[in-house]
Amino acid sequence: MKKILSLLSMLMITVTAFATSYTDKLTYKLTVFTALTKDLPAGELTIEPYGTSNYTVTAKGCDLSDFDAGNWDEIVCKDVAGTKDANGVTTITLDNPYAYRTSDNTAFTDTKLVVKFNGTKAYAHFEGKMKVMYVARAFEYTFGVDEGFDGGGSTGGGETGGEDKPAAFEKVDFVGDGTNFNWSIPVNWDTQKIVMSIDPSTCTGACEDIIGLGEVATAWDNTLHLYRKPDGTLQGYFNVPGGSNNNTNPFDETNPIKVEVSKAKGFVVNDVVKIPASQMSALFALSTVNMGTGEGANDKSRATYNYVKVVDKDWTEVPPVTVKDTKKFENVAYTTSMGGSGTATVTFTEMSDDTFPMTFVSDDLNVKAENLTKGTDEKGRTTYTGTAKRTDVDVTFTVKAVVYGETTAQKLYMTMDNGSSLVVTVGEDPDYVAPVTYKNTLKVVRGTDTKAYENAEVSVLAKGENKYAVTIPSFTDMDATEGTIGKLTFEATGVEENGTLKLTATSATTTQEGGTGWDAAAFTASMDATVTGETLAGTFTVVYPNDATNYTYTLYYGVEPPTTPEAPKDVTVVEKYQADGTGFSHTINVDWDKQKIVASIDFSNGGDDKDILAMTTGDSFTAFQTSTYRTMHWYCNQTAKQISGFFAKDGAGNNNTGRIDVADCLAKFEISKAEGLKVNGEVKMTPTALEELLTGDPIIIGSGESPKFSKAYYNYIKVVSLDWKEPTEPEVTEVSNKTYTNNLRILDGETTVVEEAEANVNIVKYSDESYKVTLKNVNMLNKTQDLVFVGKALIEEAPTEATEPLTIIAKSDAATTEFFGEEMSATFEITEVSAEEIKMGFVLNNTSLEYQGEFNYTEEETPEVYTSNLHIYDAAAPETDLFQADQAKVEFLATATGEFKLTLKDVTLNEKKSDLVFTGTLPTPQPGGQDPLAEEGETTPAEPAMVLNATADEATATFLGTTSATAVFNVIMNDEAETENDAFALTFTITAGEKTLGGEFNYEKQDTPDEKYPVNFDKTAKSTHSSRALNSFSLQQTGKDKQTESVYASKAAYEDHTSKVFTVEAGSELTASFDYTGEWMHSFVYIDFDNDGQFSYKEGQWDQAGTDLVAFSFYSLDSNPKNDTSGYNSVGDELTGDARNTYVAPSFKAPAKAGEYRIRFKFDWNCILPGGSSSILSDGGGVWDATLKVVEPVVDGISSINAEVANGETQLFTVNGVKLNKLQKGLNIVRTADGKVKKVLVK
Repeated sequence: MKKILSLLSMLMITVTAFATSYTDKLTYKLTVFTALTKDLPAGELTIEPYGTSNYTVTAKGCDLSDFDAGNWDEIVCKDVAGTKDANGVTTITLDNPYAYRTSDNTAFTDTKLVVKFNGTKAYAHFEGKMKVMYVARAFEYTFGVDEGFDGGGSTGGGETGGEDKPAAFEKVDFVGDGTNFNWSIPVNWDTQKIVMSIDPSTCTGACEDIIGLGEVATAWDNTLHLYRKPDGTLQGYFNVPGGSNNNTNPFDETNPIKVEVSKAKGFVVNDVVKIPASQMSALFALSTVNMGTGEGANDKSRATYNYVKVVDKDWTEVPPVTVKDTKKFENVAYTTSMGGSGTATVTFTEMSDDTFPMTFVSDDLNVKAENLTKGTDEKGRTTYTGTAKRTDVDVTFTVKAVVYGETTAQKLYMTMDNGSSLVVTVGEDPDYVAPVTYKNTLKVVRGTDTKAYENAEVSVLAKGENKYAVTIPSFTDMDATEGTIGKLTFEATGVEENGTLKLTATSATTTQEGGTGWDAAAFTASMDATVTGETLAGTFTVVYPNDATNYTYTLYYGVEPPTTPEAPKDVTVVEKYQADGTGFSHTINVDWDKQKIVASIDFSNGGDDKDILAMTTGDSFTAFQTSTYRTMHWYCNQTAKQISGFFAKDGAGNNNTGRIDVADCLAKFEISKAEGLKVNGEVKMTPTALEELLTGDPIIIGSGESPKFSKAYYNYIKVVSLDWKEPTEPEVTEVSNKTYTNNLRILDGETTVVEEAEANVNIVKYSDESYKVTLKNVNMLNKTQDLVFVGKALIEEAPTEATEPLTIIAKSDAATTEFFGEEMSATFEITEVSAEEIKMGFVLNNTSLEYQGEFNYTEEETPEVYTSNLHIYDAAAPETDLFQADQAKVEFLATATGEFKLTLKDVTLNEKKSDLVFTGTLPTPQPGGQDPLAEEGETTPAEPAMVLNATADEATATFLGTTSATAVFNVIMNDEAETENDAFALTFTITAGEKTLGGEFNYEKQDTPDEKYPVNFDKTAKSTHSSRALNSFSLQQTGKDKQTESVYASKAAYEDHTSKVFTVEAGSELTASFDYTGEWMHSFVYIDFDNDGQFSYKEGQWDQAGTDLVAFSFYSLDSNPKNDTSGYNSVGDELTGDARNTYVAPSFKAPAKAGEYRIRFKFDWNCILPGGSSSILSDGGGVWDATLKVVEPVVDGISSINAEVANGETQLFTVNGVKLNKLQKGLNIVRTADGKVKKVLVK
C-alpha cells in the first residue's frame, strides 16, 4: 500500500489576493559526498500568480550554513505553467524550469519541479544542481506530502477499491504548559503505529500525566497513561475494566523518552515492551484516538514533545547526519612539486555517521575527500589518511595528514600525491630531519669517458632502522647530443662500526629530480661508501636498465678511479724482409703473460748451415754460446730442406732439437710461455727448457752468428697477443655471372664510334666484392675485341633500391690494355631494371683517350626553351603579385605520341624555389584565342592558339601546398615573330586546393614610373613583433653635439621625418645611433648621394664603397637573410656567434659636397635591401627617412658665425639695427637661435 504520511495539521494557511502562503514540513537536501538534510517542521511555501495562467513558486528559509554551504535564502521557480482539474487542484509538472536562489541570484541547472495545490494545502518537490566549491552538487526540497488531493481538497484519500484510510498525523516541538491539550489522531493499527520522542527536562510538576492516549485522553479506563514523577522515574498504566491495570511499576527516565504504541508490540519505551499489545486490545479497536493530559488529580504535562506522529508500522528512526566536530586550518602555506605555492584553508569534519570529509580550498587548487580514515600515530597525534579528488578535473590524490602541537595552537602537516608528477605539501613536517650534506670531488666514468665535478654535493638523510636516503648530484650523460641526468635519490642500508658508517645499496630504484633529455627515465643505483667524521667517500653505480650496455655510469666520490694498465702493443720486427747475408738484430720487449713471438721464414734460398733465427736475453748472439747466458740459434739447410735449433750455454747443455724436415722450406715459429717453442705447429722446446728466455727482458732477435749470416726471406717476425692467429686469404669465387643484351653506344666527344642495336655486356661479381665488366665484341679503332675491366664497387653491398646505381671503378685487363695501347681506367654506373635488364652508363679514359658510353639507352626528346617575362598573381586579387621575373624560362615539349610537358622554371613562392611541371595530352589546335588579361575593347589575337588542360606532378603539387593541382594554359604560337622567344606566349590559371593562381608569360609590361625612395611593404603597416620597437634615432658629427629625432608612433614600420634636418659639415665623420627596445637586430644607414630617388647598394659584398649604403652593423653577404651564421660590418670586421647581436654600425663620412640629401635609417635582420626584407615587419624592424643638410666646414670663429648666418641659425646686425649677411669690420651685433645677444668686433 502507498505510504500515508501525516500532515502538519494544516497550520497557518494564509491566502491573499496576490499570493498564497502554505505552512507544512519543508525538507532541504544537499548532497556533497553524503546527503546533508535540513528539516523545517513549519516550513513556508508561497505560490504567486505570474501573468494570466502561470505561477511563481517560492520555498523559504534555505539556510545551509551548518554545512559550510552558506545561506541561500529562498529558492524561486519563476513563470511556471500549471493546470487545474475539476476538483480545483492545480498541478505543475516541468523539466528544466527557470530556478534560482535569492542570496546571489545564481541559477540552478538540470531542474525538475512537481507542485500540487488547492485552497487549503500544497505539495511541492524540486530537484536541481548548484555549484558548491566549484563542483555542481545535487540539491532538492520537498514540501508537504503528496496526499489528500483526490476529491477536491479533502484531508484524506483512499486506496484503490474505496477502502477508508485515515490521514497521517505529526506534531513536533510542542511544549506543554501545564494546561489541557487534546489531539485527535487518526490511525490504522494494522498498517501504522504511533511513535513519540519526549523531553522530560521541562517537567516541573509533582506527578505529570505526560501521555494520555485513548478514546478519551483524560479517562482512566482503556486509556494508556505515562506519568513522570519528581524523583525522575516513569510509570505507566492501561486499566482494563474488570481486569488488570497493567502497572509497569517505576522505571528510570531517559532524555529523550522514545515511545512506540503498536498493535504488534503494545506499549514500548526505549525499545522495552512495558505493556504487551494483548492487554491493550480496546485501544487498538479505535480508528481515531485522542492524546492529551490531565487524568484525575495528576499535574498536567509540561514535557517537550519533540515529535508525536503516525508512521508506517515498519518505520525505524534514522538519526540525521550532523557535524560532530570541525578542525579548520586557515591560511596554511603549501608548495607543489611543480614549483607552485600559496596558502589554503584545510577543513577536517567529523560527522555523526563516523565519516571524516576534508576540504582543501585555495586560489589555484581545490580538493575534497569524502571520507578519510582518522587515526593516531605512535606519538599520539591525530592522523588522517585516504584519497581525495580535485574538484575541477578527475585527479585522485593519496592523502596523509598529521595534526600536531598544543590543543590551543594545533598545526597541520599534510601531503597529497597524485602518483605521477604532482605532490602538494601543506605545512611543515614535524618529523623532518635535515640531511647531512658532504662536499668532495666527483668523477663520473662512462666507458672510456670521464667527467670531473669539484665540490659536488652528496646528501644523506637518516630515516631510522638503519635506512638512509642518499641523494647524488646531477651529471652529464656524455652523449654526443649532451643531456643531463638529474639528482638521484635512493635508499641505502647503513652499518656503524668503530665510528665509521658503511653505506651500501644494490640496484636500488631511484627518483630523479631535474635533468634534461631524461625526464621520464628510471634509473637504478648501487653504492659502497663510508662516512668517517665529516667525510663521505666511495663509489656509486648508476644504470639505465633499458640500455645498460650504453648507459652504465660509475661515480667515484672522494676516491680516484682505478687505472687500467695499458695493454702491450703488437710489434712488427721485420716484414717481407730479404736478408742480405750481413746479419741483423733488433731489441724487443715481450710481456710473456700477454704476448708471444711469431716468425715466418722462407729459407728456400737461404743457403746451408745459416743462422736464420737467433735470440738471447744476454748482451749478444754473435757466438754459438757463452758461459754467462743462453743463446738460441736456428740453422737452415736449404739443400736438405731441414732446420735444427739450439738453446745453448757453455757447460749447461745446448737443448739440441736435432734435424727437422721442412718440405717447402717455410718454417713458422711460435714462442710462448704456455707452450714453449713450436715449429710448424709442433713443440720443439718446452717452457722449462726456455725458462731463461721466457723470464728475461729485453730480448735481442735476428741473425748474428758470424760467418753464418742468414740470406733467408722473412715474411715476418712479430711480437703479438696470445690470441693472435695468422690471417688467411679466403678463396675468391664467383657470386653471379650474367650477360645482358641491349643497345650500346660509345662516343668520342660528340662523335659516335660504336653504335650497336644488339650488343652484349657480361658482368661477373666475385666473393671479394670485385667485379669484371666485359663489353663483348666491340668494333672500334679498326679492331674487334672483348673489352674487359676489373675493379671494385664504391659500396660494400649492392644497392637495396632498383633505382640506386651501382658504381664500379675498374682497370683494363692485359688484353684490353694492349687493345688501347695503354692501361684504361673505367667508371661504370649500373642500374638494375629487372633481373634480366640493366641500364649502364660508363666512361673509359687514359692519358690520351676518353670515351663515354651508354648501354640500354633511350633517345631523349629535347624541349623547346623560351625566355621572357613571367608574372604569377593571386587570381582572387590580381593586383597581388606573387612572382615576377623579366628573364624567366619556360620549357615546352610536345611528343610524337601526342603528349606534352610544360615547365615553368625556377619559380619562387613563399620564399621557396621550384620548377612547376605540368603534363597532359595535346588537343586539336583551335583558331583564335583570348588573352585573359585583355581590357574591354581590345582585339583578340588572330594567331592560332591551344588550350592545354594539364596536371601538376607530385613535387609541384607539394610545392603549391596541396596533394593535387591542375592548370589550364592558353598557348599562343606566332610563326611570324621576329625572334624565337617572341613566337611563344602563355596565359594560364593554376588550381591548387582552394587557391587559384593566374599568370602570363611573354606579355607587354605597362611602364610605370619608379616610386622614389620605395619600401618593400605597405608604408602604413605596423611592426608585429611584440618586444621590439625603435624609440629614436640620432646622428652625431665627431666633436659636435648629437642630433636626435624621436619616432612619431611606436611600431610604425615606415615614417617620413624629412622635416627633420640633420646638419653636418662636408666630409666630416658621422656616427648613427639608436634608442631601440629589444635585441638581435641590425642597423643600416643610406645617403642618396646623387639625389636620384633610389638608394644604391651591391649585393654579396661588405665593401659598399661607391654606393649609397654608408654603414651597417651586420651582413652575411647572402641574399637569404636566414643564412646568418657569420658576416661582416661595413668596415669589414667579421662577426660570428653572439657578436652578431649588434645594431651598432661603424662611423662613416658625410658627403664631400654641401647640399641637402635624403638619409635613411633602417632596422632589419641581415638584409641590405633599402626597402627592407620580407620579414622586416615580423622581426620588429622599420624604415625612417630624414633630411641630411651638408654645410661647408668652419675653419675659424668668423667663418663659424658666417656659416651659422648662412644656415639661418644666427642673425647679424649693425649697431644701428641694419641686418647683415656676414660680419663686417667694426662692431657687429650677433643674436643666436636661443635669443642670446653678443657683440663681435672685427678688426
